[in-house]
Amino acid sequence: MISSFAIFTSEFTTKQWKKDYLWIPRDSIYARIVRFKFRTNGTTLNGTVSFECVDSFSCEIVHPYNGSTTIDIGKLNSYTNIVNVTISALYVGLNQLKVVLNRELDSIEYYYDLRLLRPENESKLAQIFTSSATVFVICITFMMGTQLKLEYLMQIIKAPVGPVIGFVCQFTIMPVIGYLLAKFVIPEGQNPLKFALFAISCSPGGGKSSFWTIIYNGNLDMSILITFSQLICALFMMPIWIYTVGQEFATARVNVPIYGLLQSFAILIIPTACGMIFINYWPDLVKIFNKWIKIVSWISMAVFTFFLIYTNMYVISLVSWPIVLSACALPWSGYVIAYFVSLLFCQAYRERITIAIETGVQNTGITFLMLMYSLEEPELDLALVMPIAVILVTDKPLLILYIIRWIWNKCRGDEQDLVPKTGSKENVAQKDLYTIKVGPPTIIQENSEKS
Repeated sequence: MISSFAIFTSEFTTKQWKKDYLWIPRDSIYARIVRFKFRTNGTTLNGTVSFECVDSFSCEIVHPYNGSTTIDIGKLNSYTNIVNVTISALYVGLNQLKVVLNRELDSIEYYYDLRLLRPENESKLAQIFTSSATVFVICITFMMGTQLKLEYLMQIIKAPVGPVIGFVCQFTIMPVIGYLLAKFVIPEGQNPLKFALFAISCSPGGGKSSFWTIIYNGNLDMSILITFSQLICALFMMPIWIYTVGQEFATARVNVPIYGLLQSFAILIIPTACGMIFINYWPDLVKIFNKWIKIVSWISMAVFTFFLIYTNMYVISLVSWPIVLSACALPWSGYVIAYFVSLLFCQAYRERITIAIETGVQNTGITFLMLMYSLEEPELDLALVMPIAVILVTDKPLLILYIIRWIWNKCRGDEQDLVPKTGSKENVAQKDLYTIKVGPPTIIQENSEKS
């Protein structure tokens, strides 16, 4: 049971019913009274009235007992009868309250639309989790900055083969996949879910992508640059997709969260720059940060996943197989497609892994903000099921593959890195330079002089 109803007064005569929405307030405590005022135009009325939730799965009538009571309207009560109905909301969503007035010769049915919302305590808990996660991300991003080198970043900028591949995969292939999934997998009549899925597919890379790049020994320099460039490109690519193709699924006026994009940009750039400046003055700490960054990344992902589920428990009751299928297909297909596109353009192993992770792991926080600015409850709560589901399943293939690799290496007694690197400290930018040349780099061998 997650919420309740506020006091609401409704009036109708035998000829007319005043129809409106019944709202659940954010500060509700499980069950409240809904007040119905029955009134006639000076005529006597004796009968029974029954109350029933059309979908009994999401709400129930607590009082009157069995949802039915008698009414007696006459001169003694000024032709007015008030019935207090206690209704309890079990799950968020849309529903209808069916009111049946049974008179001597006939019966009349009336319907009220119900909007079942989340309680205030769950919303506050989610806000606390979001704030804590932001602080944690800033700390980890600072640690990432200590592992970057300016000369490597400049090499990638001069030959941005990897970031260009990432841009093409992220803003052309992923939106098409998202549109097809929303169109043909999500059932008709669930436009909030369709729009949420398409909005995720149009979002830039980010989120936990850098964490997984570190764990898989990918190219962190390229990962940061891809995330940086995609946040900038999202300022114009997201509106293009959302305000054209996305309008097919939009249920309200859509607002692209430019402020949210700028906020993500600041959270990435400022801590990263501070980390690079810090390590420039204390270079001896590079190995210490390198040792702890993977440990902190593992802990953060475990903690984030736990609290994400805990603060959004209502999602479990709303998840269906089409949602699960779509949530898995979008990021997982992004991994595979981006990897093979990178292979097609002769990228090295570390770079293929990095581009694949950056494409599959998207910044769903941008989608959260877009939905919050565009939808009202409970459509908002229903739509948020999709990004939450995507977050929960996005990195599971990466986790499973890493565990399999870890077990395999343990059985072989291999003490080397779980994920192989290409070369010792060679940067992706150098390999990008190789790929754009006509042939392989020339190897010059000096002959020693014979005495």
